[in-house]
Amino acid sequence: MKQTKGNRMSDVQKMRSAQETAKRLLVLASVCAVADDSSLRKEVIDYSWRAEAFYVLGWALGLEPDLQPPTDQASSGNILEQIPAPGESVATFVNEVMLRPASEIQNAAEDLYNAHSRCRAAELQNRTERHGYDIEVAQERHRAINWLICYQGADWDDVATDT
Repeated sequence: MKQTKGNRMSDVQKMRSAQETAKRLLVLASVCAVADDSSLRKEVIDYSWRAEAFYVLGWALGLEPDLQPPTDQASSGNILEQIPAPGESVATFVNEVMLRPASEIQNAAEDLYNAHSRCRAAELQNRTERHGYDIEVAQERHRAINWLICYQGADWDDVATDT
C-alpha cells in the first residue's frame, strides 16, 4: 500500500459492509432521481456531485468495471441499469452485492487522496495545472471513498476530505 504523509490508512477503522454500501447507493439514486425532476438549480448542482459518490460506491460494489481518474464527471448509466428501479424490491440486491477486495478499495482511496491533494496544492500555489484532475470531482470521490473505508469513523454527512 502506498504511504502518504501521516500514514492515512492507519486511520481506517474498518470497511463498510456491502449491504451498508448498497443501501447508501440506493439512497443516492433516489436523491439523484428527485433532483433530476426538480427545476431548482441548487438541487441539480447537488445532484451532479452526488453522482460522483454514486459512481464510487457503484464501482466498489462491482457495478462499474473501472474507477476512472477524477478528470471529468462520471457517467452512472451503467450502474443505474443494475440497481432496482423505483418501486422494485431492493432486498435481493442489497443481500447479494459484494464489495471489491479491501486492498483494491484501499488503493483507490490512496489514489483519490493523492489526486485531491495535488489539486489542493496547486490551488494553494495559484497554479492552474491540476495534473489533469478536476478538483471538485476529486473531492466528491474522495469523500465517498473515505466514507466507505470508515476514515476517522465518520458518518456520511461528516466525512472529512483532508489532504
